[in-house]
Amino acid sequence: MDSLPTNYEYKKLEHHDDLRLVTILPGEFSDPIRLEITHVPLLPRPTTTSRRLALTELKKTLPPNWTVYEARASYRYLFLHTDPETGSQTSSWKHPVDTIDSSLYLDADEDKKHYEPKYEALSYTWCTPLHPETAHIVTTRSSSSSTLPVRQSLASALRHLRYGDRPRTMWIDAICINQSDVEERNEQVIRMAEIYRLAQRVIAWLGPDSADGSQAIQTLGFLGSQFVVTVDNAVLAAPDATERRNWDQRTALPYDQDTWVRIGQLLDRDYFRRLWIIQEIQLAKDVMLCCGESSVGWDRFCNAVHFLYTNQHVEQSLIPKMKLRTVKRLAQMGTSYPISWHILNLVDGRRCTDQRDLVYGLLGLLPMSFSSLIKPRYDLPVAYTYREAMLAYIEHVQRLDLLEACSLARREQPGIPSWVPDFSAAPAVGREVGMQLAAGYSRCWAESAWDEESQRHLLRVAGVRCATITDVGKKPVPVGDDLSETLADVRALEPDHLDDTAPLYVTGESFRVAYAKTAAGGHVRERFPTLKFPDLGTWAAQDSPNALFGKHAHKGEAPDAKVPINFAEERALRLFQGRRYFSTDKGYIGLGPADCEAGDIICVFLGYDAPVILRPWRRTPTAYELVGDAFVHGLHDGTAFLGQLPSPWRVQVFEDDSGYLTSYRFFNPESNLLTDEDPRLGSLQQWTRIANPPRVASDPVLLQCFRHNETGEIIKYDPRMHPDALMMRGLVLDTFCLA
Repeated sequence: MDSLPTNYEYKKLEHHDDLRLVTILPGEFSDPIRLEITHVPLLPRPTTTSRRLALTELKKTLPPNWTVYEARASYRYLFLHTDPETGSQTSSWKHPVDTIDSSLYLDADEDKKHYEPKYEALSYTWCTPLHPETAHIVTTRSSSSSTLPVRQSLASALRHLRYGDRPRTMWIDAICINQSDVEERNEQVIRMAEIYRLAQRVIAWLGPDSADGSQAIQTLGFLGSQFVVTVDNAVLAAPDATERRNWDQRTALPYDQDTWVRIGQLLDRDYFRRLWIIQEIQLAKDVMLCCGESSVGWDRFCNAVHFLYTNQHVEQSLIPKMKLRTVKRLAQMGTSYPISWHILNLVDGRRCTDQRDLVYGLLGLLPMSFSSLIKPRYDLPVAYTYREAMLAYIEHVQRLDLLEACSLARREQPGIPSWVPDFSAAPAVGREVGMQLAAGYSRCWAESAWDEESQRHLLRVAGVRCATITDVGKKPVPVGDDLSETLADVRALEPDHLDDTAPLYVTGESFRVAYAKTAAGGHVRERFPTLKFPDLGTWAAQDSPNALFGKHAHKGEAPDAKVPINFAEERALRLFQGRRYFSTDKGYIGLGPADCEAGDIICVFLGYDAPVILRPWRRTPTAYELVGDAFVHGLHDGTAFLGQLPSPWRVQVFEDDSGYLTSYRFFNPESNLLTDEDPRLGSLQQWTRIANPPRVASDPVLLQCFRHNETGEIIKYDPRMHPDALMMRGLVLDTFCLA
């Protein structure tokens, strides 16, 4: 460079469809970074109709002894043959019948190969803005250049990813969006999903090869090439596997401690906690993870991580299960998942430079009917973004599911009402109190307004006041990965009157049974008949060495480390973590947030699955702050609105046709009748139930559909649970003003 470089000045994007692409000019690793920036139109691809069959339809085309599965990370179909004589299995990506057109089971995506412009999209971690490096921006019309500062993480990626003999064209957010232009950021963030979806490939840059990251990538790549993890969690040998063995949770892996340490350090990289990678990976057809000079395909990487998560030989001290879970969730998504699943589960533990992006960074994964209600506004406070997301959800889904993320104890952003989730705060408790069906298949009644007197946005909701907390445990159970410590803390909570002489619980059950159900969060076989939970009698007996209560619990003592904690015990212990045991004036017991206290009230809101704990707001006695949700045995299955189920009826929970554990049915063990109809509710009269409605992403988690006999209107809640219908039954609904 003969002359002193000048700072690069962004030119406005002239057309609505335009975006910038950056071309990394060839060079050796130590050469200066030289880039070209161009403006190109990014037009939608022509719509094509896929011929790919649904899994159930594809199974009909198979010969005997063949079945088909869908791979979890790649969504490809895997065909499996089982030898009827030996039981041996072989797998193939190709249909066993040669005459079957491959377009019926392959997603060829041919239109993408011919799409222009051709570019790759970079997915990476921004890191600190301190000590940036200089990139030289050159133009084809001039030999002069200007400069652009780039963060060190991006500079490292550019040096590793550029070719030595040819240019490489990419879309990189920090360069291709003018970060100092708020208006442009507002516009371009809406297009992020489209940009990653149309890219030829997404390059996930994990960072340079520090702490032997490349070796870890190679190990995981080989492991993930040996089997395929399916959508329904089966682990099957890959067609090109070189090691033939039974791959399951009991399979021991021949890795030394150094290898495990390297894998743990790789999974602990900041990249996997970054918020934006969720949609960047999920929306791409082809993802390549790169670390230093090594790389691995996303599907193989996910196979390996899922296997390690379920494998019982992986040492928790080296690779904690929660760390694996954070990465594993990235391959557990889908555009048909409910909106609340994306928002509640994918934000946990994620980081981003701008806290607004904890909402905006998910919009590309959400249905357009919902995401269009949220307009990115980087010029307004974070509290505005979170409140608008909550109100958009209430308006669109007619449920209060996002209250699950509300916690009075953990709030970082100023000005956020208690009924709005603070997505930037770490969860105060584990989210294990769902599936209580506390409000039945109801929709919420809610309205929001600005209150001049309190200078706060208030939310008015309808529900029922059920009890007041009178006693709470001395301290909450700490959150941690060491479940043996959690078990000792849970044992210390055991009430003194679990024997048969204790008074009956408010439901008419023995107190021991009520405490057992509370400890399990209701997860026993009688309620979940298809899952591997113990029956109520076995669970209440607690005769395991890892008993949570009872004569084997040795109150307050740690368990025998030689006996592994089983599935049901682990889930129960996770429920206790971060929560406090309490009892109420009406005889209920439960597990509430860590900061619940005597005097708090317990309510059930229409349109929300769990009881909530409220506290009178110190600034006005007519309003309440939401402390958090709780598990309260006796307030499940719509009891607060409809009363207890008549004996011998009980609720059972099943997967719906989409694979979600959200189908609640009513079972009579005496007549062996299993039905969708709640025996407490009368006839539908003007409405007809729609059997097995197909689920779409904008549906509520608890989905039942009804069609009006005259107008044809379709609603996604039980009309008999509408506020007007409940009041006609004689129920007095309360209105709660949440601050």
